[in-house]
Amino acid sequence: FRQVRVQSVVGDRMLVEALQGGARGWVSRLSMQRTPLWRVVTSVGKVQIGGLIESEESLVMHEGEHVCSRRLKGLPRFSKVRVLEISKGGDRLLVRDISSGVEGWVSWESKAGRRMWNITVKGGAVTVRRVE
Repeated sequence: FRQVRVQSVVGDRMLVEALQGGARGWVSRLSMQRTPLWRVVTSVGKVQIGGLIESEESLVMHEGEHVCSRRLKGLPRFSKVRVLEISKGGDRLLVRDISSGVEGWVSWESKAGRRMWNITVKGGAVTVRRVE
């Protein structure tokens, strides 16, 4: 797993759910040398991984992080999606469309710098990313 939502912590182990695919299982929090294997991922702006957001306008979902990647589908205005990942630059979001289950990348802001999403519900559980 690259990025997971923590469900429970017992000692040096965490029960986690993968943000992509939804697989669940126990993982170690620390390496054999007792260094952290995971770091907490919080948010970009006010959007959080695991949060539910709603589009302010219609937009396009792409297969890859780059805007030139293959188009997967159009999302109409007021589409609700779950945030699975935030790009390193914070300008692109990997999301899952609530109505169809399709996962893909969308922009956080328009080319003119206008935010295209409303935050409706913040994620409740802590999300962590594997240390690389």
